[in-house]
Amino acid sequence: MEASTHRQVNDLELIQCCASRIISLTTEIERAWEIGVPQGFHNEPWSLNFQRIVVKVYSETMPTAYAKTVAHHFDQCQKLMLNTECPDRADWRLLMEYFGSVSRSIYDQLHISPMAIIEGTNPLSPTTPGLFPYKAIAPLVSREGIARLHQAAVRAQDWCEQVRCQRPSSDDLDIIRRIVAGRTMAGIAFDTNCSERTLYRRLNKIWAGMDVADAHNGILLASKAGWL
Repeated sequence: MEASTHRQVNDLELIQCCASRIISLTTEIERAWEIGVPQGFHNEPWSLNFQRIVVKVYSETMPTAYAKTVAHHFDQCQKLMLNTECPDRADWRLLMEYFGSVSRSIYDQLHISPMAIIEGTNPLSPTTPGLFPYKAIAPLVSREGIARLHQAAVRAQDWCEQVRCQRPSSDDLDIIRRIVAGRTMAGIAFDTNCSERTLYRRLNKIWAGMDVADAHNGILLASKAGWL
């Protein structure tokens, strides 16, 4: 159980890291506009068509190994998000499209398959590097597009942090799984070597820690967060 919980924590950390990179990127593009770089007209910087244009720009300055790292982690992030439900599905879908478009455009630019990039890829930084050609990309995209992408990334990052703070311990999650499996309170109390009264007190603390009113909402949150 502990290994599963650790993996789920890492899943949220990767989504947060990738969202943080978007925030870093959009902030730097906005700064480029502030110093006089013109804005563009593309309103959907998360689309594959736009990313196919952008990848040709930053491939001139970014090392191939680094591009592979970005592609691998963004690809993994998109897959994780497919199995994690967020309250604002519009933001979630937009970010999934962005991560998929970036990774796909890099794979195509380098003429490689995602399977060619092994698990030992370098860790991903939560910020976009300084040598990224922000000033060359700023004229390609509109303020509206960057603002929408920035907003989605901020909301996703905040949601991940909120969920991480509400996550029960591995032992508590084991109890919730037993409830979902249909085990009776008496049976769970026997399994955990405690009285039913103690079990109910523990469950009340679990729901309070998750900031939910009752078992129904606690199970719903745990399920949506991918903890079960």
